[in-house]
Amino acid sequence: MNDDPSFSQQELRELQEAALAAILERKALPGRQEPLEFPDLQFLTRGGEVLVADENLAGPLEDVGGREIRVVSSAEIEDGAAFLRFGTPEPDEDGVAFRVEALVASATGEGALGLGGVVLRFRRSGEGWEADAPALYAT
Repeated sequence: MNDDPSFSQQELRELQEAALAAILERKALPGRQEPLEFPDLQFLTRGGEVLVADENLAGPLEDVGGREIRVVSSAEIEDGAAFLRFGTPEPDEDGVAFRVEALVASATGEGALGLGGVVLRFRRSGEGWEADAPALYAT
């Protein structure tokens, strides 16, 4: 998934975990002060565990705060269930961007319906990473 030498799979996994923790715990992203107010969070957390599609994950999720996370394939998601999906990482000269979107599995079995999401861009800062202002959207 990551053919770009400017960041490692481990770094991408850590950024994905930081994004998930910020979304689910309403915490600030690395280098930011304000908490991330993700649209439609109530749909994702109403069932106890939070479903995360395995698409584009850089590795197993280990440190995402106090929520129970279940990584699933698209085929495992039941009709009407809300889940999160990471978009394809998009590297640039000094960082990486990716989308995290909330979706609901379609009862017709034809894809998923979008709820909302966020586009995140992280850039290197010293030994770590800092997030630019998140771009939230609702569909």
